[in-house]
Amino acid sequence: MANEVKNKLGNRIKKFALSGRPIIGICNGFQVLVKMGLLPDPELFEQVSTLSYNDSDKFECRWVYLKTEKKIKNESNCVWTKNLPDIISLPIAHGEGKFIPDGRKLLDSLNKNNQIVFRYCSKHGGKPEYPLDPNGSVDQIAGICNTAGNVFGLMPHPERYIFALQHPARKSFCGGVYGWGKVIFQNAVDFVK
Repeated sequence: MANEVKNKLGNRIKKFALSGRPIIGICNGFQVLVKMGLLPDPELFEQVSTLSYNDSDKFECRWVYLKTEKKIKNESNCVWTKNLPDIISLPIAHGEGKFIPDGRKLLDSLNKNNQIVFRYCSKHGGKPEYPLDPNGSVDQIAGICNTAGNVFGLMPHPERYIFALQHPARKSFCGGVYGWGKVIFQNAVDFVK
């Protein structure tokens, strides 16, 4: 699918990304952004990472905890994830969600440039093991962005947590009417205003 998108719309999507407008790829959309080369660097525009089969070798569908990476002034580099707490919960549903960068140099670059947005974690932010880490991604990476922070890809599904009542713990986890997915999409709306 990524090759189809890149061949038919690639230059327009690249231009859109480089203009600073927000782009999000969720689950299969994240796979497309990575495989067409829009993430982690739309200027390079070539595939330098992949998303592969989960370590469990099966489809995983449940809620997970995510650590929001905040390295610049205690805030995320990603325009989509401003104003999120250190740990959030979102649902996942995938069989091929294991993020694998092309080598240590790229992984170091993603860390240095604050491009790692979410990492799978335990309920209190510790390093998870299966099933809390649903796929075995390198460094527990669940989502990344480009250096400008406008292109964002993630395996979890924020669109499935717009309202607090969609969470299994209901209002107790988010503490309000809306879920963290609403915050993520509202950030993009606010960014383009």
